[in-house]
Amino acid sequence: MTKKIKVTHDTIILRFDLPEPDMRLGIDVGQHIEIYERIVTKETPEGEEVYRKYTPISKVDTKGSFDLLVKVYYPNVHPKFPEGGIMSQWLDKLNPGDKIRIRGPLGFLTYYGLGKVIVNKPDQKINKQYKSIGLVGGGTGITPLYQIMKEVRDNPADKTKVYLLFANKSVDDILMKEELEQFMADDRFKISFTLDKAPATGWNGFEGFVNADMLQKSMPAPGKDVLICQCGPPMMNKLVTGLLTTMGYSKNDMYTF
Repeated sequence: MTKKIKVTHDTIILRFDLPEPDMRLGIDVGQHIEIYERIVTKETPEGEEVYRKYTPISKVDTKGSFDLLVKVYYPNVHPKFPEGGIMSQWLDKLNPGDKIRIRGPLGFLTYYGLGKVIVNKPDQKINKQYKSIGLVGGGTGITPLYQIMKEVRDNPADKTKVYLLFANKSVDDILMKEELEQFMADDRFKISFTLDKAPATGWNGFEGFVNADMLQKSMPAPGKDVLICQCGPPMMNKLVTGLLTTMGYSKNDMYTF
């Protein structure tokens, strides 16, 4: 680890150098890595093997390093998880020069640019070129979606229309808000936000949990050239899948990271 940036009260960006300055991480757009480490906890003083998946927010062709956006789950914050997140707290305590163990590439979806998507999942196969891609994210689930967005933005020849609905608890919880708002200047992108509890003034996004009305207003209409990807808490993913299905989207053109 070579650099640590505090993003919010509970979110950090960590930069890790690769063994060689001209080396690439080796993942494609849509893929992720897994960090694994033996971590000592109160329950396991001998150490527990912990595995967590992360999608880098740096471009996949970056040489020499990669960046991870990490939400740190501190102890005594959520009553259901009094100890907090084992891996995220371990990452938060890393010092410059510390090393991590990773494996990959992992994931079933790859975005090849110009709307071309391949999904090679045991129960889902896609090899198709889409004109529009809708993205529904919650919290740190933004990272694989952001990876696709950057790939489209940085290729002027890619005319794919990209729609994002990003759900968070509050304004302060919106990760990479400024970076996401910059996409609004590009007419290939439509960016929408929803908050569990919106401010009394100054908010022009949606309020409340993701619902059918939000999806209708923020996503491309159902069609054979439309793909919807989502990444968020399991409960949100299940809710969105159900809503999209009732709205007429094809199940084979929906993908959950």
